Amino acid sequence: MIKFFGEKECQLVLIHGGPGAIGSLHLLAQQLGKRIGVAEHIQTKYTIEDLIEELKQDISPLNHKVTLLGHSWGAWLAGGFAMRYPELVENVILVGCPPLAERYVSMIEERRYQRFTLEEKEQFQTLLKKLADPAYSNKDEALQYLGSLVEKADNYCLNPKLICEGKTDGSMYDAIWQEASQWRQEGKWEKIFHQIRCPIYLIQGKYDPHPIVGVTDLLDKQGKIKHVYELPKSGHSPFSELYDSSSFCELVVKLSEPLHNNDE
Repeated sequence: MIKFFGEKECQLVLIHGGPGAIGSLHLLAQQLGKRIGVAEHIQTKYTIEDLIEELKQDISPLNHKVTLLGHSWGAWLAGGFAMRYPELVENVILVGCPPLAERYVSMIEERRYQRFTLEEKEQFQTLLKKLADPAYSNKDEALQYLGSLVEKADNYCLNPKLICEGKTDGSMYDAIWQEASQWRQEGKWEKIFHQIRCPIYLIQGKYDPHPIVGVTDLLDKQGKIKHVYELPKSGHSPFSELYDSSSFCELVVKLSEPLHNNDE
């Protein structure tokens, strides 16, 4: 499913994270839609292959290349799509991209746990077990609670007016994240990103517990990343931050311009 914002021709497609954080980029789409043509893609499928094909069904009718902005898990999905369908993608903007290789994952946990209280750490671990348990039925509520803990630990100083309370799909998180994590363990994401032909831009908050080296160390050697932007007063979701949200939006508008790559 896709929703369009703005009066201009769509040039930017937003891909939410989670997996299952449906509508988490809605406010960003509204903001950017005042400047450029934007689409908010809503994920509804429960395998990575189906999500890629769902995105194709939404983008193909536009009949021109677009810039993909993927947040968190959505950054991986954007990369997978760009590798599969290069004829549909102008640029890829990765925001808060998780590390592409398993050896960097422990750095996320270490940084998060430093910011949790002991009680929050125990709650976080319990929620992860519940979401991974096929027999656990109340996964939407568990994912929403997990999101609130992660939101606190992963961000610098959120602006309450920019926090989007979307729908959470715990079953989607369970299904997709298990598959996506397995792909990372097998080295698939690294191989996928090495095959992307369009420019890749990386935007990362300095306070984000996801280590930026988990992306740059693997892609910079091949010259895959055109530019890295590290925002000083942002965490995992720069678009919701009090201090950096405006500069983030300005940057995204610039990177989404169709002639941007020719101007640099």
